[in-house]
Amino acid sequence: MNQYIFTPTGFYPDTQEKEILEGRYETLYHMGFSRRSKEMSSSELFLYELSEAFFQCLTEMPELELTREATHVVPDEEHLEHLLSSVPYAIGAEYIDRKWIAGVFLQLEQIFQREISGYKGSVELYLTEQNQKLHVPERIFLHLVIVVLPEPCGRGIGSDCRTGRKRGDVPCSAFYRERGISVSA
Repeated sequence: MNQYIFTPTGFYPDTQEKEILEGRYETLYHMGFSRRSKEMSSSELFLYELSEAFFQCLTEMPELELTREATHVVPDEEHLEHLLSSVPYAIGAEYIDRKWIAGVFLQLEQIFQREISGYKGSVELYLTEQNQKLHVPERIFLHLVIVVLPEPCGRGIGSDCRTGRKRGDVPCSAFYRERGISVSA
């Protein structure tokens, strides 16, 4: 069970080992790929949830495959509220606020950008290799068709050019006759 101490700019593990201190954000990043342990301390569980929230926000981005190392991950309101409501009783917990969470997200984002820039496969494959439960949303391309209707003749919207009779909200019947479309009265 690891204990963590929160600071105004981040966190650090309650240890004196230099390599653990220097690699704390990489550890947090990879924590999001692992399973939750029943033996986590409250501060470690909070950090696990923070990392998990980062990857949830990341994988909800439909443009992820296109942006890759230029991806910018921002915690959404739902994740922020959940994280702020689950801040543990730990040393430095008073520093944890929206700005603090955004700062940790920025650190995790930089690690993701560094790792994905060196990865030759798709983002989907990268995330799946890390954790089978992470999936990038599929992109859906829609084709927009714009139909431009002609201006009605000078007698008003939907009038028949010959008789001046109204025909509802459709262009004048001369428009259809010009195109070989039969119009019944």
